[in-house]
Amino acid sequence: MQTTTQLNKTLSSSSWDFNPTKEQEEKKSFSPDEVINAYFKGKEDFKNKVIKVFEKNLEVAQEKGELFYNFISKKKVKNIDLYLKAESVTDFCLLFLIDKKQYLSDKAKDIYKESIKEKLKLNSEKFHLEFTFMPITKTLNQEKIISEGFLLKYDKK
Repeated sequence: MQTTTQLNKTLSSSSWDFNPTKEQEEKKSFSPDEVINAYFKGKEDFKNKVIKVFEKNLEVAQEKGELFYNFISKKKVKNIDLYLKAESVTDFCLLFLIDKKQYLSDKAKDIYKESIKEKLKLNSEKFHLEFTFMPITKTLNQEKIISEGFLLKYDKK
């Protein structure tokens, strides 16, 4: 373990300054407990920051999903189901299930184009949202959708 003197020598050639407490300066080193405690505090702080980012991004994905659901509804598309999958802290996917007859219609083409525009507006290094569309068919298996990670389903109230 490096002493504060050794650490100051190491940092003297860089742009970083080391500012130990008076107690650390007097001891000239860190105890193993201090190092371990610092590690666990940093780990906990990082976990809390990641959770906050995820919660914020999830909220944005849900909000954008609801807005796009309403946009589709205004186009007179019926029987819409909306699912949301979190792929990572920053990456989300919306799955829209649309009536099979309307899935290949001109209305649907307008919806696809609008989803591309929305995606280009939203996506950045800190947040990424995909739009996926599928027709509702007799063979559609809700359990497979869930097994693919689409754990949240929008229930318009």
